[in-house]
This record gives sequence, C-alpha cells and structure tokens, in this order.
Amino acid sequence: MPVSPAEDGVVVDLVVGDAVFVSLIRDDQSGAADPFLRILDPLGVGVAMDNDSGGGRDAAVSFVAGQSGVFTVLYSSLGAFEDGLLKIFVN
Repeated sequence: MPVSPAEDGVVVDLVVGDAVFVSLIRDDQSGAADPFLRILDPLGVGVAMDNDSGGGRDAAVSFVAGQSGVFTVLYSSLGAFEDGLLKIFVN
C-alpha cells in the first residue's frame, strides 16, 4: 500500500510474536476528525487497518508481528471530517 501525502506516521521496532495495540482517538474539543489507522510491515505490506473499531469514529487495531523489524503506523482522518486534533497510543 502506498503512503498517502495526507498520512502521518510513527515507526515501531518489533520482534516476531510481539502483540501490539494501537488506538487513535479524536480530541473532542478540536473538531470532527474521523481517525483512520493503517499498519505496514517492514516490507511496506499492509497488515492491519481500521476506521471505527475504537468506539464512535475512533480507530483501534490489535495485531501480532509476523516478523521482526520496523513497522509503520500510519494515521490520518477520513473524508469530510478532516479537521481536528488526533491522539495516538501504541502499546
């Protein structure tokens, strides 16, 4: 999956078998953002994505690393709900 110029990201160094939970929530005081998450493996292949599993319009993804290396967590806001602040948590 190519990275969109509208996406921001963080990298996470994982070891095969690491369980990861990522949540992306909107800051209710900042607007109507609609969080969207994508996770790319070290080769740039999409392994997970989510739009609304975090409750309301918030996004959440759980996955287990299938290989060791640097994974990329991409985050953005969808559609007409592009304005607003987003908070990302990676555990």
